[in-house]
Amino acid sequence: MPATNRYRRLWAYGSNTIVTSVVFLAILVVVILIVEKHPWRKDLTESGKYTLSPQTRKILDSIKEPVKIKAFFRSTEQDRGGAKDLLDTYTYYNDKVSYEFIDPDLQPEVARQYEIRTYSSLVLEGFNKKQSVQRVDEESLTNALFKLTQKQVKKIYFLVGHGEHTLADTGKDGYATLREALDRENYQIADLSLLQQEHVPDDAAAVVVGGPRKPLMAPEIAALKSYLQKNGKLLLMLDPYHDAGLKELVESYGLQLHDDIVVDKLSRVFGGSYTMPVVTQYGLHKITEGFNIATFYPEARSVRPAQKAPPGVRLV
Repeated sequence: MPATNRYRRLWAYGSNTIVTSVVFLAILVVVILIVEKHPWRKDLTESGKYTLSPQTRKILDSIKEPVKIKAFFRSTEQDRGGAKDLLDTYTYYNDKVSYEFIDPDLQPEVARQYEIRTYSSLVLEGFNKKQSVQRVDEESLTNALFKLTQKQVKKIYFLVGHGEHTLADTGKDGYATLREALDRENYQIADLSLLQQEHVPDDAAAVVVGGPRKPLMAPEIAALKSYLQKNGKLLLMLDPYHDAGLKELVESYGLQLHDDIVVDKLSRVFGGSYTMPVVTQYGLHKITEGFNIATFYPEARSVRPAQKAPPGVRLV
């Protein structure tokens, strides 16, 4: 009888062990399957090395077609490891993005096919287009992805003929840096002379009037009015005491230009002058959503909304 009880206890113990092992293995299999289908990782670096910006993640979320990246690096290049980490991060956020490394020295025919002239460069293929990246960082790679996904390139015109700030000027008053930024965002840039053509081109996504020193002619102002009436977008950057004859046009949209210069004592704290206001807080608007960087406005004039907006105009 004691032997029988001992066998029963051993059998019960053995059965429990088997059941526990089976349950543990089943849970382990389920966890592995979940991890494979829904990988998760945590960026523990202080600099956020493996975390992409919200803008980059938004662009990656919009990619529904395969994008293949060819990374042309020599096998011995020190930068190859950093490039792999960056590409791994992109593929983690969207498995439609894939990459492969190609050594131009070992596969020169592939390098010639993609017209590779420098090491440490990328070529992106997708949406029946190609984009090259010469500097391997998040900004450059994301801009290339954005260009691939764009079905239509928007064109921005800059008005000329009145002493405006020019896109070629690299000085402190020039717009060369602005042009580079727009190029990175895949915008086309063109000059616009309304003295030589009667209307704003139909392909204009926006028209910029950047600091004119002389007044516009009446036909030019009429062309801008007509463009606005067709739901056009106009950016006016008028320096103090120079309204370029556009004061009436501005007032027709419920805004008042004042002949003054804004003085901001706080700007001295940041090492600037009183006539260079600093802005650190922004209103609730789609344009400034998520924007928390201080901006400076040297020699800016004040612009105020009218007490009552004109009919059909909404001031934001």
